[in-house]
Amino acid sequence: MKGSLAALLGGVGAAVGIAAAWEIRQGRSEQLEPIRRAGREIARGAREMGRAAGEVAQRVADIDLNNAEREELLALPGITDELADRIIENRPYRNKLDLVARLVIPEDIYQAIKEMIHIDGADEAVKVA
Repeated sequence: MKGSLAALLGGVGAAVGIAAAWEIRQGRSEQLEPIRRAGREIARGAREMGRAAGEVAQRVADIDLNNAEREELLALPGITDELADRIIENRPYRNKLDLVARLVIPEDIYQAIKEMIHIDGADEAVKVA
């Protein structure tokens, strides 16, 4: 989400820059103030959105798979209603990798959420034979 937000804001910022350059080339530098004001507002909005996205990421980043509510699981990227139900049905988990090893969720979705989930009391190091 942060990547798409950054791309959107980058595109808008580029458009503002191109508009400013166009006005300068046309000899209308006196008309630049509205463009500059828009650029400052975009930058301020980006900072505020970044803080809000960070707060959401912090809330999502601490989900315990064995105790999470369905709504918390649905907040994870790529988790659908069906996958949330499967995660709940297959509890308890010994470690995060149980999600993939027990075919609860696909590997690509696990890769997207692995930093946002944990198992209370589980050792992070998993021995693989």
